[in-house]
Amino acid sequence: MFRKPKKKVCLVNLPRRPSTIQEGPCLPLGLLQLAASLQRISCPALILDFDLDVFLDQASSEDDFLKKAVGRIGETGCGIIGISVASATLPLAILLARRLKSRIGDALVILGGPGASAVERAILEAFPEVDVVVRGEGESTLPELIRVWISGGDLASVAGISFRRDGTVVTTSERALIENLDDLPFPLSEPSSFSEYLGHFDREEGYPYLPVEVGRGCPKLCAFCATSRFWGGRARQKSVRRILAEMKKASRLGITGFLLLHDNMGAQPGFLPKLCRNLVRIGTPYRWSCAVSADRIDPEEIALMASSGCTTVLIGIESASPKTQRAIGKRLDLAKADRVIKRCLEAGLQTQVTFIIGFPEEDTEDLALSLDQIFAYHRLGADVRIQPLDLLPGTPLWDRYLPKAVLAPASDRMNPRWIQTREEENLIFDHPEVFSSFRVPCPEDYVSEEVRGASIFYWTLFYSFTQPLCDVLQAVRAVGDGPLEVYRHWNAWRRRNYPDAPITPDLVYASFNDFLDSYSEDFYRRLKTLKPRPSN
Repeated sequence: MFRKPKKKVCLVNLPRRPSTIQEGPCLPLGLLQLAASLQRISCPALILDFDLDVFLDQASSEDDFLKKAVGRIGETGCGIIGISVASATLPLAILLARRLKSRIGDALVILGGPGASAVERAILEAFPEVDVVVRGEGESTLPELIRVWISGGDLASVAGISFRRDGTVVTTSERALIENLDDLPFPLSEPSSFSEYLGHFDREEGYPYLPVEVGRGCPKLCAFCATSRFWGGRARQKSVRRILAEMKKASRLGITGFLLLHDNMGAQPGFLPKLCRNLVRIGTPYRWSCAVSADRIDPEEIALMASSGCTTVLIGIESASPKTQRAIGKRLDLAKADRVIKRCLEAGLQTQVTFIIGFPEEDTEDLALSLDQIFAYHRLGADVRIQPLDLLPGTPLWDRYLPKAVLAPASDRMNPRWIQTREEENLIFDHPEVFSSFRVPCPEDYVSEEVRGASIFYWTLFYSFTQPLCDVLQAVRAVGDGPLEVYRHWNAWRRRNYPDAPITPDLVYASFNDFLDSYSEDFYRRLKTLKPRPSN
């Protein structure tokens, strides 16, 4: 199938989108974990982190990046190239693989990560430049794959991969999950593996925050989330002892802040309070942040989290509509979620709250509930994030809507739907089964065109003009206008001024200030007609 193998391994971390890169580099913890696993079979791996390179160099174009990346990978002399892929970086991974094959034709090109695992067959059928896709966890699979490849063995014996043989895609058996995550090697055992990142991490109170993996998976089966499929549909966590050991090892290098990585830190009952009590027992020497589900944490535990060094918590709400909660399978107790968020803010935690707007099941009433809650949390001081719906591979929404999905409104202001070159755009357009995260259900799948338009309007403006938008919404409450009424005013203004223009992020962004001039006149006119409230 391939020429004589070369043993050297290069692991590649692709750059994220520019809006995310500007926030700072992200330590490629997954690749460090893979490199540590390869070290166990005496197979050293070189990591090329192009995300860090782009952050430092601010490459001017995707084409420039690809030329530089191919050159650097070629200079390593590696014959095995593993590329870590997220859904948003999959087009770039394919273009890089294509150029690598034109320069290093006998290299073994492997894709892995959540962006490739659920669409491995479609990738291999469409793109001959990709040789193998590693599905799911790679710490056991990749070393075995490389060992079999170097020895000239049969790749079909390696569980957890898909590859092409004689033009046919071969999918091997599923690999069992790693039951005890404490068995994984320490990914940050050598200071050289992360020392160059420390000067660029986000800082709070002088602490650089280093990522530490706490666990994998989530017991929830949300219709929009790919976590369940990628991590096997259940939660596994490292022991508290192992987590503290990783933190202690890093603290010897002066690192005392940690981003504890887990999709749902409260997935296993009792784990989070146990971790907190142990941190308090050793004197609360660290600052840390995490993500939790509002229905997997008791409000009483929040004070314990704060006393043990927690500074930041991320909570995914996604929708403030009970009907939408049921439709997407999240089924949060919204009243409890509200208490948890308010308790976090009262405890002094920086509280990040995420919402997704644009679900096909939403009607205007559902959307209005979410928008009202979004701006209410912002007024309380929460760091609220709005994002559009992505059709992530392997999710129930992907199964249901991909056959009728259309390209999302593209804009360099909206991450991850940022398409830089015509070559990348053609890939995405021609292969919807591969690049589904750049698509949304077609307009006919929405309850109303108003929901779709208002969704684009608000996730664009909240991303670009957060505080001015919130100030406007606060002011117009005086005349009875809420978020939906403001959108309706804008849409009427759009029809008058841009009658043939579809609603896109770029139009919303470019027109907002001009719209405000017109809307302000109407607002003050209506304000004057209001009768003054009687004084008590």
